[in-house]
Amino acid sequence: MKEINIKDIVGEHCSERNSNGNIIGGKEIRQMIESFWNSEQKISISFKNIKTITPSFIDEAIGKLALKYDFSELQSKLEFKNYTELIKARINKVIFLRNSQRKNNNTSSKIASSQ
Repeated sequence: MKEINIKDIVGEHCSERNSNGNIIGGKEIRQMIESFWNSEQKISISFKNIKTITPSFIDEAIGKLALKYDFSELQSKLEFKNYTELIKARINKVIFLRNSQRKNNNTSSKIASSQ
């Protein structure tokens, strides 16, 4: 199993933006996940000792994956651990919203391509 400890990478407060408006660390976490994606192993993401994490950070790190991969792929590859109920709720909401967006985008392109 590949392990990613968020605190080790971005610290205990996952909510800051840089001057471009990007969430610091969220993109890096997503890139790490994607670099492990094609391996045979599951990817474990630990939220141990995270004190602050915003929905926008979770969206940048995890939600954008739901635009690329369907729910079953995410579920089979990712394992979340050491999270609070708030973090769990935010992850679920972000994945649901991005997965819905992905499905709507796919439907839109099918409609556009069939005319």
